[in-house]
Amino acid sequence: MGVFSRKTNLERGIDQIEHSAAAAVEQLAETIRERVDNETGEQIAKTLARLAERVDAMDLADQVKRSRKQVQKAARRVSKQVEQGSHQLAAMGAKSVPEEPTEWIMPSLVGFLLGVGTGFFLGRFFTERREEERH
Repeated sequence: MGVFSRKTNLERGIDQIEHSAAAAVEQLAETIRERVDNETGEQIAKTLARLAERVDAMDLADQVKRSRKQVQKAARRVSKQVEQGSHQLAAMGAKSVPEEPTEWIMPSLVGFLLGVGTGFFLGRFFTERREEERH
């Protein structure tokens, strides 16, 4: 196995369980062969031996590893898509805001000052009229 094909603790644990289960079934098959000398005992032992071979051949750890790699690949793909989307949003944001802030700050500031000045003037004007009407 190379550097990129290392198994995780989970995968090594699954491998160990598979081998232990296969060995236990093989041992059971041998015990049945020893204790039951007739045809039925031999058939049971053969069936158990095939079961042990199947358990050992399942390679659940490899399946887990393949699934993990597929998930990692999908995660990388999604990450790239998110990155591309964020770059597109950044580009759209850069296009919507002018490069030089004076182009949009000055008109806004002038408009604000005109609005405040007009409001102040109108407020004083109406306040003076009310005072004149009271007298």
